Amino acid sequence: MRPLVLSGMASLGNDLAFAVRSLKRSPGFVILVVLSLGIALGVTTTMFGLVDTALNPVVPMREVDRLVVFANNGDGVTRDASWHVKFDAARQAPMFAATAVTTDRYAFLRLGNHTDSRRVTSVSPQFFDLTGLVPFLGRNFAADGSDGVAGSSAMVSFDLWRKALGGRTDLRGASVTVDDRSYEVVGVLPPYLPMILAAAVYLPMPASVAAVGDSSARANFIARLSPGASWGGAQATLRTMADPVLTARLGTGRRPFRYVVRPLADGRPDGMTDLQQILLAAGVLVLVIACGNMANLVLARGLVREREFALRFALGAGRGSVVRQVLIEALLCALAGALVGVLVAQGAFGLLTYHISRDVPGLGAMAVSLNWRIFGFTLGLATVTTLAFAIVPAWRTSRVDLTNALKAGAGTTTGRNRSRFSVLVVVEVTLTMTLMLGASLLMKAVREMRSTEFGFNPRGLVDVSVYLWRRPVGEGQLSADSLVRVLREQVLALPGVLGASAHGTGATQGAGVTSILPGGGAHWLYRTGYTAVGPDYPRTMGLAITEGRDFVEGDATGRGAVILNAAAARALFRGEPAVGQLVKLGEHGTNAPSVPVVGVSRDVFPPSTVMPVESAEPDLLVVPPPGLARLVHLRVRVSEARRAETEAEVESLVQATMPPQASVAVTRPMEEFNEAILAREFVGRLFVLFALIGCGLAAVGLYCLLAFVVAQRRREFAVRIALGATRRQVTRIV
Repeated sequence: MRPLVLSGMASLGNDLAFAVRSLKRSPGFVILVVLSLGIALGVTTTMFGLVDTALNPVVPMREVDRLVVFANNGDGVTRDASWHVKFDAARQAPMFAATAVTTDRYAFLRLGNHTDSRRVTSVSPQFFDLTGLVPFLGRNFAADGSDGVAGSSAMVSFDLWRKALGGRTDLRGASVTVDDRSYEVVGVLPPYLPMILAAAVYLPMPASVAAVGDSSARANFIARLSPGASWGGAQATLRTMADPVLTARLGTGRRPFRYVVRPLADGRPDGMTDLQQILLAAGVLVLVIACGNMANLVLARGLVREREFALRFALGAGRGSVVRQVLIEALLCALAGALVGVLVAQGAFGLLTYHISRDVPGLGAMAVSLNWRIFGFTLGLATVTTLAFAIVPAWRTSRVDLTNALKAGAGTTTGRNRSRFSVLVVVEVTLTMTLMLGASLLMKAVREMRSTEFGFNPRGLVDVSVYLWRRPVGEGQLSADSLVRVLREQVLALPGVLGASAHGTGATQGAGVTSILPGGGAHWLYRTGYTAVGPDYPRTMGLAITEGRDFVEGDATGRGAVILNAAAARALFRGEPAVGQLVKLGEHGTNAPSVPVVGVSRDVFPPSTVMPVESAEPDLLVVPPPGLARLVHLRVRVSEARRAETEAEVESLVQATMPPQASVAVTRPMEEFNEAILAREFVGRLFVLFALIGCGLAAVGLYCLLAFVVAQRRREFAVRIALGATRRQVTRIV
């Protein structure tokens, strides 16, 4: 057995040495195969790296499975239990090896020319030692709390670093302003942090605050489990030991004291998104084109070496040895191509990480680094594709007619030989055209999305929604709609705000609204609700009134008013004039109020990220009579000239003026639509790049085919020229 193994290894060594010598004699072949495979493998590896990083994010923390977050929403009799009391009651639990606390708030940020209102997290001095979090750039806060004492250092998120600092690696001189206070940027947080820790800015918490507590802040409690402890066991222990202590000390309020413990890390994604699948498939197409090139070149080289193989067969070599020799040469080229592909992918990873200014929805943070999975994927893919695309050319190369091969020398080629690889060139061109067509369709879709007509001007709109988690009690406490009215006056005073209007949802009586016609007839329209608005709503929306008039301030103090969109006017009045008629905000026979129709607007088509909306739904904008509906949302229009700054100022004002019992959500109606455009545009540009790469590879394949055919037919062309053929005629044949 051992002699057979040694003999096989010696034979393999001889084949490798012969393959290296053979490849050295054909540097052009090696360069073309290695570069084409390397570029294609680099593209495919880059796409796989994006998908792999999104599906298997590396949480940059030490033993993240032992990190937990715990909370207690109990409020006690006086409803003022501070987070410090809850934290102190649990921190000494035996199943916690260490604990830390973070507090969150929203603040107005300025970093370079970038302004925004984002989440800011203050971390206690023990936070980094507990989590083992490693910064992407720069340093962490000092464990001795000196950064908290100085109060001049900050760390920024990976996303903010790319947006505001352009991904620069030198942080010297960088500073971030948080609510008019400046901090030196000493580090960049890594991507893929758990959601509970994913803030825009980290600030060091002074040791005094960590020890005494701040009842006005929203706190998160983080702990590292002791060896052998589980998060379920920790929760059971806290409920047995700590909950009774808090209840005895503070009493039972509206919410009882009850600790909840859960893992800190987020769950992994369920699978690839459609966007990731498309990009990975496009990368594979580029690789198939390159493999077609390799198969062409291997086959062409085999035809050139027919005389060599014929001599080897005449000397007793078997077909298997020739096939093995060709495959070894192809595998050596593939190995070199894989190394080139890894280098290309590594450069692409750096480009994505440091020069892409923001995340692309559906692709993740695009902060990719080479790991063993990506390297193994590249090496395995190179091996599999080489064997798949080289085995047939290797086998066909070994089918040599000894008599013709030994006689032919440098003779002409036949149509049968050319047909062996012309099919591969056709496949390459077909796949390239597929990529180019896909790129064209994607970029056309982006252009159509950018030119979508909505029936109003959605750009520059900001929505503010107010929610009260505790009913207003006592004199001077405002309801949610009263808070919105106060907030509207303050927002209108900001520079750059062009308009602001309250809005909400009103309920119909029954399951529809009814038009009241002059002759006594009525038409019914199924609606369970309507949009209740303030008088400034159409002007704030940029909504065009095609018939009648806009709302006026007097409509809100009288019997109300309604503006129908064109679809609602057609449904309720069937071609009759709608302006001046009445609409009952309920079914016929109910005591719902009837409001006059003062205008008809254009149909509104809401932004859609899936399919364009072709027909508008009937809609009613109603300025309700006093007390009929609550307007708890605020829509603000800001100037396009300083849109980012004004939006951030609006968010900062909202967060600063809302009472503690109010929860506020600030959104942008076009944000999801713009993100969809961004994702499609990014994919479209990648498809353009892939199509160009595929076109280049197909051009190389076509050139190699023509060069081989011309070389094989030199004698034929010489005879044609000798018989009087012109250069133009020969060129036309080629």
